[in-house]
Amino acid sequence: MKAAVFRGNQVMEVTQVPDPVCPDGGLVLRVEACGICGSDMRTYRQGTSHPYVGKVIGHEVAGVVIEASPLQSSFKVGDALVLDPVVPCGHCYYCVRGQQNLCENMAGLSAGRTGGYAQKMAIPAEAVTYGCCIPLPPGLAFHYAIIAETLSAGTKAHEMLGTGPGDTVVVIGAGPLGNMHVEMALLRGAAKVIQTERIQNRLDLAREFGASVLINSETEDPVKRVLEETGGRGADIVINAAPSTQAAAQSVLMARKGGKVMWFAGLPPSDPIVHLDGNVVHYRDLTVYGTIAYTPRQFQLSVELVGSGKINPRRLVTDTVPLEQINEGFQKALAGQALKVVVTPNS
Repeated sequence: MKAAVFRGNQVMEVTQVPDPVCPDGGLVLRVEACGICGSDMRTYRQGTSHPYVGKVIGHEVAGVVIEASPLQSSFKVGDALVLDPVVPCGHCYYCVRGQQNLCENMAGLSAGRTGGYAQKMAIPAEAVTYGCCIPLPPGLAFHYAIIAETLSAGTKAHEMLGTGPGDTVVVIGAGPLGNMHVEMALLRGAAKVIQTERIQNRLDLAREFGASVLINSETEDPVKRVLEETGGRGADIVINAAPSTQAAAQSVLMARKGGKVMWFAGLPPSDPIVHLDGNVVHYRDLTVYGTIAYTPRQFQLSVELVGSGKINPRRLVTDTVPLEQINEGFQKALAGQALKVVVTPNS
């Protein structure tokens, strides 16, 4: 089969690799769509601590079962699925407490295996057992279904924050996840959403997601503007969805007394230290959250939100590319010329 092998230094080599073998108790999927995720972009651009060079990555996957192990009875050949790539062990300290996103023995569907930038993908038994294979909602296209993986982290974040009716929410960043936070905040009843972004092209693409105020943080002071927009009080909730220590520090200054701040985006390993005045957090009674990944329940909910149209994937998926053009897709996403690029390996 054809697959895109990560060679490092911004190179995916499209080549022939062996077909996957169906695992005992597992499945083989014909990959119809695999999204280019922010973590894939970081790997492509600068490498990773994981040994991914020489392997096939890609984890935002939807496709059709073409082989099913007789040792499982959940799925059959022809079933269309969306994959949750985060596979918990189900029995560690965190899993038994419903915090599967913090699993001590976490496995990824593409970690050490052939990922979704390939025509076929093996699904291990544990992914079937722990609910990582979700039936595709009726009428939902494969290249839109993969949005559920990205959305799941946002679903978890807003559950933690308790976003609700009447809230004023600031979202820093207008990438795919930043725009999803805008949609999610509005879906949960936020009265006003303010979005900031330093790249004007991304800010232009963000207009249709529904924020009532858009701020170019390159040309004006975003903290000052947020305070102006909130009568000097600050926002109820501030979500930093930009991988920037400066943005993380600014997020604390945008919150009202008693407000909530979430550092949603990871920070560059070369610059992870956030410099801020601790007394602002102390005397303004702020709560600052970190977050990572999501639980199987939150993934299932996200699939339902996309399938029902409550979250519209058509605004987010701006480009699809065949496997042969995967490098062009990565470059376009890195340049901010697209929001979500989806690879279609069998097109």
